[in-house]
Amino acid sequence: MRKITGQWLKHAGDDLRSAEILLRAGIYTISCFHCQQCLEKSLKAVLQEKNIKPPRIHNIKKLKDIAENALGSTLAISVEEANFLSGIYVESRYPLDVGLLPHGEPTKEDAQKALDIAKRFFAQVEKKLEGRE
Repeated sequence: MRKITGQWLKHAGDDLRSAEILLRAGIYTISCFHCQQCLEKSLKAVLQEKNIKPPRIHNIKKLKDIAENALGSTLAISVEEANFLSGIYVESRYPLDVGLLPHGEPTKEDAQKALDIAKRFFAQVEKKLEGRE
């Protein structure tokens, strides 16, 4: 694994652990944000490993498509899950009074869903990049 890939994975893992801690503390909005960041950084790790400069975007679906093309295989996240996490990213960055939260703040259930997706996805990417899959 390239050094830069390992750095992206380390930061993705830190986001995952942060999301777990924040979920337990009842801080659902920021827990969701860290779940999205875990996926974003995991996908950018895949791109770095394939010697592709990651684009400066936050859209999980677009990053997933680029990473799958580079890998020549699929990754364990559905379009619905990718869109959910991309939406969470926007929703978790701005306060409610800005008007960008049509469905309100993420709930405990949203945070748990985001964490489940992030854990599964991070584990898959980690295995792929370490050559165990």
